[in-house]
Amino acid sequence: MDRPQGRSVVDGVATVSSSSPRPTPPYDRRPGRTPIPDPARRGDALSGPLPPVGGGPTKRSAGASVDLVLGRYCLDPRRYTFTLDPDRNGTRDHWHHVNVLVFGLDDSSSGPALRLFLDWTGASYRWLGFLTLLDGC
Repeated sequence: MDRPQGRSVVDGVATVSSSSPRPTPPYDRRPGRTPIPDPARRGDALSGPLPPVGGGPTKRSAGASVDLVLGRYCLDPRRYTFTLDPDRNGTRDHWHHVNVLVFGLDDSSSGPALRLFLDWTGASYRWLGFLTLLDGC
C-alpha cells in the first residue's frame, strides 16, 4: 500500500536573502543633509573644509560641524552621539581646536566608534578623521 509522501513546510519556498548591500558613503547628498567638499587623503587620514555654520569658533558651531561630517559618512547619523573636547587656555575653553569622540547609541562596546578633530580656519572648521570613515558608520 502506498502511503502519501510527507511534504516539508519549506518545499516550494524560495530562499530570499534579506540583507541587501548597504550603500556606501557619501550620504551627504540625501534629502535634508548639507553636502560637504570631498576630503583630501594623506596617509591614513582624511581632511577637508566645512561650510561655515555659526558665527565663530563656539561649542554650537563645533557641534554643527560634526553633524555635517556624520551626515556625509553615517547612513543614519541619529544613531550616534558625540563629545566635544576643546583645547583649554587656562580656565577657558578654546574652541579653535576640538577633539571629538563619536559613540554609537546602540553600541555596547566601551570605546568610541570614531574620532575626529576640528580646527578653526578663520571662517569655518576644517575636519580631520581616519580612512575608516570611507566604510561608513
